[in-house]
Amino acid sequence: MTCFNYAAEKEIISKKPIEKIRHLKCDKKLPDILTIDEMLKVEQQLKGYALLAFQIIKYTAARRGEICRQAGETTGGLLWSDIDFDNDTIRLFGKNKRERIVPLHPELKKILWPIRGVGHIIPFRAVCLSQYFRTAIKNAGIQKQGSVHIIRHTAATYLRAGGADLREIQEMLGHENISTTQIYTHISVKHLKETIKKLPW
Repeated sequence: MTCFNYAAEKEIISKKPIEKIRHLKCDKKLPDILTIDEMLKVEQQLKGYALLAFQIIKYTAARRGEICRQAGETTGGLLWSDIDFDNDTIRLFGKNKRERIVPLHPELKKILWPIRGVGHIIPFRAVCLSQYFRTAIKNAGIQKQGSVHIIRHTAATYLRAGGADLREIQEMLGHENISTTQIYTHISVKHLKETIKKLPW
């Protein structure tokens, strides 16, 4: 479209051939999610801080940049001071440093409480986490695209399947607009269709 506009302005063509079309819309591809069995297989491929990061994302649906530092930064990422063990909450800083509070799942609390400390919970950077997860997914024999975000999408999808409404998921994921969260209605329907196919009757 930009090429047609430029050509018309330079009088290479007499007029814009698709003047009334403002944007060509393409159907969005739904992101892949992992089954519970696939999640277990990926988890078995991880160890140390990579496993801990996986568990945090699994229970909070956090972005990688919310739990790890970005390249070249000494600040950012999830700190032990962001975990409120008394009130069972975790403070995350999302895009544009927007703060949000998510629940501390009882299972995640069991994992974090014995190892609690100071400073960063996950000491390495976000790009390293992507590589760890990508390798774990490949080694688990899973033919799906994605690394950290596939875990986030999976967590959000199971939240939806478990009965959380879109507004609750929006808060959990830190989406600014509910329209971003609405993808999980489509994923849930897709997941439901696959589940129905497996019914024993």
